[in-house]
Amino acid sequence: MWADTFDGTDGDIFALQEDIARQVASQLQVALSSGQQSRLIDVGTSDPDVYAVYLQATDVFNRRDSKRYEEAIADLEQALQRDPQFARGHSRLATLYYTQASSGSPDRFAGSSARSRESAENALRINPALAEPHAVLGILHSGGRRYGEARAAYQRALELDPDDVTANFWSALLDCNTGHVARCESGLDRTLDIDPLLPNALNWRARLLLAQGDLASAERLMERARGVGLQASWLVESWISYKRGDLAQARTRTRDMVRALGVGMPPGAAEWIADGRMGDADARARVLQMVDEYLADAPARISVMIPWGLVMNGEIERGLVTFADHPTSNDGAFLGDVVFTGLVPEVWTSPAFPEFLRKTGLAAYWDEFGAPEQCRKAANGDYRCE
Repeated sequence: MWADTFDGTDGDIFALQEDIARQVASQLQVALSSGQQSRLIDVGTSDPDVYAVYLQATDVFNRRDSKRYEEAIADLEQALQRDPQFARGHSRLATLYYTQASSGSPDRFAGSSARSRESAENALRINPALAEPHAVLGILHSGGRRYGEARAAYQRALELDPDDVTANFWSALLDCNTGHVARCESGLDRTLDIDPLLPNALNWRARLLLAQGDLASAERLMERARGVGLQASWLVESWISYKRGDLAQARTRTRDMVRALGVGMPPGAAEWIADGRMGDADARARVLQMVDEYLADAPARISVMIPWGLVMNGEIERGLVTFADHPTSNDGAFLGDVVFTGLVPEVWTSPAFPEFLRKTGLAAYWDEFGAPEQCRKAANGDYRCE
């Protein structure tokens, strides 16, 4: 309907970007706020090379390309030496350190999380009006099972910028991971309204469609997520294949997931968990032996694939107890997949479920902020879901 040609050089790339944005806004007859009247594009740095590194790091973060986290972090840290006042750069560094913590070895979780917090605080010192650093603090609280503090951090982020993509997305995940699935669905839809091609938001939205039994729609969203470069597609794809009865593909994608999220687990763990999930009795016995040996070392933090693997191998009660008793490297892969999607309904009827809710802090969170629509508090004080 409308097109134009814009000429410029690397030297005036930011002015060119502003010009394009303003003309597009004008053609769409967008009403600009008073702040946007002066400048539409908030780049945050005057160095085009620094900004290019920021965009590359953002691409790695959005696609959850864990193999490139180290590279993206190193490049961004170097760029911030050139422009230490680039607040958005510090914020992006914070998001990368968090995703590195949640996908790496559990013994590196504390260090990466601390660097994530430090980077978020640096961003806020430079620019207190940024929303995303508050979202980083929120997800760090969530990883520590401090759900009320996470909720407050997300609320602050969204007050500062209701359209911040990271804040909207991670706030939605808090709802998913605390059982408020309807709110999570609305939050994900809101996120995709802002950025229709955010890879991991498509991934999580597909997971909810899968849980509702709409495999065709879940597959369509996963195709779109893969098309825009999502690297972490194995979990939903393993479920889709499993529900379709394609056990060979389900086994392959389960192995891929355990290898990706089970950093530091013994050799063979991915094969045993995946094969046991498909019903192999010998593999299930190996899983139990592997878990015993893994936990015998009394790790301070465990791979989320330990409780996830237990549940997927039929050990529902032990999986819940193990998760409740041990902080993991990625709680969302358990809470948002095993516990509250309804994909494993036996979890809710397990005798261990009420104590699981108390130990993880979820029961206290529900007491303060309300239980999910599918859960009720019994006369004895226990929460039950159905």
